[in-house]
Amino acid sequence: MAAVVGAGVAALVGQRPRVKRCSVRGFSDSDESGRGSDGRVPRGDRLGVGRRTLRLEQLREKAEREALAFQPVSVDESKCLALLYNHGRGRMQCDKLRAPGQKYCGKHCKGRAHGDVRGPIPAEKLQLFMDKALKPEKASSQWYARHLMWACALEENPDLENLQDLDIGNYEHCLKKMNLLHRQTIQRFRGRLERGLGVRDVADRGVDKFGSERERYNGTGGGRVFKWYSRAVFNNYLARMQTSEAACSERECMVALAAVSDELKKYPMVQSSLVPYAGPQCYPHLDPESSDYRVDVRQGNEGKRSESVQ
Repeated sequence: MAAVVGAGVAALVGQRPRVKRCSVRGFSDSDESGRGSDGRVPRGDRLGVGRRTLRLEQLREKAEREALAFQPVSVDESKCLALLYNHGRGRMQCDKLRAPGQKYCGKHCKGRAHGDVRGPIPAEKLQLFMDKALKPEKASSQWYARHLMWACALEENPDLENLQDLDIGNYEHCLKKMNLLHRQTIQRFRGRLERGLGVRDVADRGVDKFGSERERYNGTGGGRVFKWYSRAVFNNYLARMQTSEAACSERECMVALAAVSDELKKYPMVQSSLVPYAGPQCYPHLDPESSDYRVDVRQGNEGKRSESVQ
């Protein structure tokens, strides 16, 4: 009661009432830097900073997890680390070499609209990728077979050893050439290919030397390219090129398969024990981990008779 009366008297005489200062445990008088008179940051403030830092780390980890769905499975550290738009699918690394001393090519040193192949993707671009992923896929009009893709690739680069060595631009050009080739020779491929089952666009490329599942497609029943095959003769031709089933390039494989089929044409008696088109018809048929593996195909008395043509 006395305190109230005292405050009223002070107000009447134009004086401010005295307010008793109090302290709270864990806090002390501090300067503008937030440190107390003892030079230490109050414990409550320290806890707040820690929580904010943890929250930021959690948000960053979430952004990185969401980005992984639109980033390539594997990264070539010798190439530019920028992520490409790739028709809204992402999952593609720039195939240009890095600028000296940089992580990116000359173009992407100036900016990367869609982020990097690792780490968070800019929020607007991530939402763009997500929206694109929710839209239903349109039926592809692309015609494709692995052996045709290899033939087109050789026209682009006669010194090519493996399909995976093609850059993005040449790969896309080869896909366009295959559509044109199919239109020009539609009778030749009637019933042998199914539209849209193979590679639809460059986004379907794989990193394995045999390619992605779509890149391995070679037509109905595995394709009909090399009519006659013998593993013994095949290995004989590979040995002449100083390579083997496991180590050969796509070029060496296709050259050897063509040579085997041509060689066996000369021996009708050998052909009588063989099944036409039963052997490998393209490079992925050499993959021992694939269900399309055909290198060790057994064909009657092939082993005994093929020795005479080596």
